[in-house]
Amino acid sequence: MENNQSSQQKAQNIDWVLTVETLFKDKPFDVRHLSSPIWMADNHRFSYTDKLPESDIVGLWMFDCSSNTRTIVTPLSTLLHSPDDTEGPKPLPISGYQWSPDETRVLIANVPARRSSQGNSRLYVYDVAKQQLACITPVTGQYRCARWSPDGTAVGYVRDNNIWFIRLEDGQETQCTFTGDKLLYNGVFGWVYEEELDMVAGWEWSPDGKEIAFFETGESNVPEILIPDYNQHTMVPASTRYPQAGDANPVVRVGILAIGNLAAAPRWLNTGMDATDYLTALQWLPGGDLLLQRTPRLQQKIELLRYRLGSTEPDILLTEADDCWLTPHGQVTIVDNGDSFLWLSSRDGYTHIYQYFILGGDPIQITSGEWEVDTIVGIDTGRNAVMFSAGLPNPMSRTIYRAPLGKHGEMTLLSQPTGTSHCVPTRDGSKFILAHSSVTSVNKTVLVTDAASEPFVLVENRLPFLEKLHLAQVEFLQIPAADGTPLNAVVAKPADFDPTRKYPVLMYTYGGPSSQVVQDNWGSVAGGLGQLLAQEGVVTVRVDNRGTGMRGRKFCKCTYLRMGILESDDQIAAAKWIASQDWVDAGRIGIWGWSYGGFMAALCILRGAGVFRTAISGAPVTDWKFYDSIYTERYMQRPADNPAGYAETSPVELAHLLQGSLLLVHGTADDNVHYRNSMVLAAKLQSANLPFEIMTYPHCKHGLGSATQHFYEMLLQYLRRTLINPRN
Repeated sequence: MENNQSSQQKAQNIDWVLTVETLFKDKPFDVRHLSSPIWMADNHRFSYTDKLPESDIVGLWMFDCSSNTRTIVTPLSTLLHSPDDTEGPKPLPISGYQWSPDETRVLIANVPARRSSQGNSRLYVYDVAKQQLACITPVTGQYRCARWSPDGTAVGYVRDNNIWFIRLEDGQETQCTFTGDKLLYNGVFGWVYEEELDMVAGWEWSPDGKEIAFFETGESNVPEILIPDYNQHTMVPASTRYPQAGDANPVVRVGILAIGNLAAAPRWLNTGMDATDYLTALQWLPGGDLLLQRTPRLQQKIELLRYRLGSTEPDILLTEADDCWLTPHGQVTIVDNGDSFLWLSSRDGYTHIYQYFILGGDPIQITSGEWEVDTIVGIDTGRNAVMFSAGLPNPMSRTIYRAPLGKHGEMTLLSQPTGTSHCVPTRDGSKFILAHSSVTSVNKTVLVTDAASEPFVLVENRLPFLEKLHLAQVEFLQIPAADGTPLNAVVAKPADFDPTRKYPVLMYTYGGPSSQVVQDNWGSVAGGLGQLLAQEGVVTVRVDNRGTGMRGRKFCKCTYLRMGILESDDQIAAAKWIASQDWVDAGRIGIWGWSYGGFMAALCILRGAGVFRTAISGAPVTDWKFYDSIYTERYMQRPADNPAGYAETSPVELAHLLQGSLLLVHGTADDNVHYRNSMVLAAKLQSANLPFEIMTYPHCKHGLGSATQHFYEMLLQYLRRTLINPRN
């Protein structure tokens, strides 16, 4: 009786139909997060950004764990500034910030600011006690990678591809490097290092502030790519330096500047590399030694180099090698004040944590098992333990654990046992901010302390619109791969699903190395677009093919040198398995994806002729020789090394196999996967006299930005014609 009343009550509440317009206007699935939390040195308070009262301006707040109360650090009236001489005062929104070493002032800067962003036209420092905002930079420019000096007396930054710093006491600006120009960068990187090695800030103060270590990047030998700008009257193209597979790469070296003698030339480190190698992950040790990672062009080895204080010659602390490839994990995690560090490795078949000691000796494997560590999130100094995110109890989950250092010991679960959790611990690990969600539970952020019996809720999302919607039914399952390997999958069915009916199915894929689209978190599986499709009577399916992440080295790296073949084999096999289900219309199965997923969607409809009725290929790579060197060569080697692999995996070379409906979607200003990719495939399809459709987004980059709503509308209309209610 209670269940019937509950059902009737729910039915009465369901009076709101989701549309693309309401999805973008009302944002019913958007959730709030705790933005930019930073723990203070006392380990009892943390700052974060949020809208100020009765305002849309984002300011800085402070939360006190002893009283579970929050206060405003930057009242709106104290953020007024004049951007230039022609405008009156206006509030300065805080999009990025750094505390000074003594935590009395805040550097307000959007850092580190990628090359594709606008950076900061000025830099500001806010004095907390005085509640005063001051512009510290003398001229308007693009300020990038700004950071405090260790003693808090100066702020360093990159402007005009040179490194500078300004002393706050007298406003004196000092230029540190002088060689920066259009194609030579000091302290920052070009496109390919930013995109594929996640390297944006390319300089670091030494711990005592007496030196600066920096990367110098030269791109004069890197081919120039021109991207048409249709907004320009004469269509003057934008220029970018972009090494495609096999092209010349940026030339990178590392120098040391002595702050007390900037007139002297930098002290250049001997890296033992040639122009084809990569340098990554520069960091200082607390005592003044420097760490640097080196990897050859084909990325089958990573060496960790140590430069002792004052030396330009390295010691090799460790060497990691693999028959296929290695992906850099960034800076190592320092423990014991620099006596040891933590390293992630899949040498035993799964990614785990190893503890190495600076003075030598055998490393200790901290974690083990047929599961993978995702990231190291912090050190619990009181317990001498490491905190990390893991793919437990299954690869779809991200749970937080603690494990002792110095030995292989018992792990302690710190988060919910399933779903997806993210953790921001204090500097000593005694407390942490924990965010959690799953496919059935909306994002919730809590504060976890040793003293509290129950976590304190910081952010809770209630999403009232959801009470008015018939939500899709979500189910995790496994589907056999082409070789029989069980593949993780997730299905979202219409709320009124009837197993006696025949439903159209739309598969979504990404499928690239170490990626995942099958995850137990809120919104990724049955978010806005998934719910729109469920309303249309479409079942959506996601499958993580071989080559994707969190299932060990063998599962991930079996795709080496044939990127896309086993992956599309698995998606095609999954589609055939889906077609065999009683509730599926086998003649109405489609697939779509973006970027690598766009490549996969094109490859699947070409290699899976007759299996897929339709495919939407968004911003696809259509031949790996068109994509960038670092990413492509990591998995395919160079075109000259692997010509058969490049030909075998190219949708352009397979265009003549097209059966069914294909829609290509691409932004003309895409500086990641260039518009050329879709145009070359389109030309090949036309030469084969094969029909297809294309939607071009002028001025849009790899993400469509404000054009996303139009894309959703167009996508639904296309699916109605080709999948939901096909013409024939």
